[in-house]
Amino acid sequence: MANIVHGVSQIRAEVHERLLKEFDFKIGGVMGKLLYLIAAEDKKFKSGDSKPLKIKEIKISPNNLISLCPYERNIVGAVIAIGEEIAMPIENERSADHCLFVAGIDGEIKKGDLVGVVTLMPVEPISG
Repeated sequence: MANIVHGVSQIRAEVHERLLKEFDFKIGGVMGKLLYLIAAEDKKFKSGDSKPLKIKEIKISPNNLISLCPYERNIVGAVIAIGEEIAMPIENERSADHCLFVAGIDGEIKKGDLVGVVTLMPVEPISG
């Protein structure tokens, strides 16, 4: 009997470890994943400019809440929104291939530059 219990707890630990590998952090009971926003084009900015910027496409799994990281990742400015051509409901698989970038200083974004970070957090629908 002790071997069976030991086997079950070992299986639970292995499943838990595999689950944690899919996420980058955990706050309380909420686990999240960080996705990096990488410029897919070169673009020049003047201080105060707010322009769309193509980014390398990111995939967003269904039922994931997206939160922009407010910490500025690029010296030129910050991402204030991400999107795709047609906005999809949270229940669907989504993606983002462009962002709205606001410049704090004059500068240039080069293809391949890190421009921002988003956090994906799984949510569980409670009403149908």
